[in-house]
Amino acid sequence: QTETKVIHSYWEGFHDSHSTIKEYYVSVGTCPQCEDILPQQALGITYEFTLKNLHLGPGLRYFTTVTACNTADQCTIVTSDGVVIDNSPPTAGAVQDGVGYIDTEYQSMTTYISAKWTAFDDPQSGLEKYVWRVGTKPGYDDIIAPLELHVTLVASLLNSTHKVVDLPINTRIYVTVRAYNKAGLWSEASSNGFLVDNTAPVITRAPTFSADFGVKGLTQIYKTSMKVEWTADDEESFIKRQYLSIKSHIGGEFMLSSQLVNGIARTYVFTGLDLHDGVTYYVTLITCNSADICTQSTSQGMFVDTSPPSRGTFATSTDHASDPDLSRHENDWMTWGTNAVYLAWLGFSDIHSGIDHYLVTVGSTYMA
Repeated sequence: QTETKVIHSYWEGFHDSHSTIKEYYVSVGTCPQCEDILPQQALGITYEFTLKNLHLGPGLRYFTTVTACNTADQCTIVTSDGVVIDNSPPTAGAVQDGVGYIDTEYQSMTTYISAKWTAFDDPQSGLEKYVWRVGTKPGYDDIIAPLELHVTLVASLLNSTHKVVDLPINTRIYVTVRAYNKAGLWSEASSNGFLVDNTAPVITRAPTFSADFGVKGLTQIYKTSMKVEWTADDEESFIKRQYLSIKSHIGGEFMLSSQLVNGIARTYVFTGLDLHDGVTYYVTLITCNSADICTQSTSQGMFVDTSPPSRGTFATSTDHASDPDLSRHENDWMTWGTNAVYLAWLGFSDIHSGIDHYLVTVGSTYMA
């Protein structure tokens, strides 16, 4: 009870089949049959008693003892199970959105909601029940009306035929939990809210190989490193984490497990690789927002060629050609006139990326 100045008692069922009950006696104490609050008092024939103007201590249990005596002075003593004085509400705890290890700030489902809470307590009479509700502001119930729970520390609700859960998109949602003690007093606390985001991040620019990193078009000259750039965005719940991986073409012998990248990163350099000449590599980006919705994109293939072309020779006439039909010497080439030099060459090749272009110099000394 919450009242600290009065104790009410009531009894019934005392009976004596041989004689009659002559008088009732009552005492009040802090233990069964104790009289430290009220020594035994004779009441006559009555069935209720009120003791007023007390100073009862919160958290203590008070017992009323009734003694019924018949005309033969034979008595029977019965003690109540006691009443606890509690005039203070429970201690308010803290409410967390979601039932995970940390508080949920974003979720993707509109048909599910959950929460857990801690530190609600009542040292006087103990907790009787919880009531939780959900709204667009702390304490509101415009999304889910109050639902009564037993003494538990977690609750969840899923859309079903018995209860409709329809959470709004991009609107902060708050869970409020009210704890009642056994005296009927209550206290409540609200979560800091969360948002529902059911859309995936947008990758506006797929992984692209950086042009300032030994790259020409879709060919690069590095074996141990690779640099990619991309653009991704999520206006609702922001990019939380990203994963990058490298794979080779079908039949290739290279495969790199995913690398976790910070959500704010838009460029990344792979190091310590063992790329192979003549192989095309693809970088795959997986981007996840705070609602744990992910999307992915794969780059164009990057061809790796770290070796120079095979060295050829000028197409000059020799006397040791194995077969004249090889036509190593072309007529009218490797000659000069007063205003022109006519050059021809052969044998230059590149098995990986092919020959792209030649550079020709003419000088008055060797290699000049």
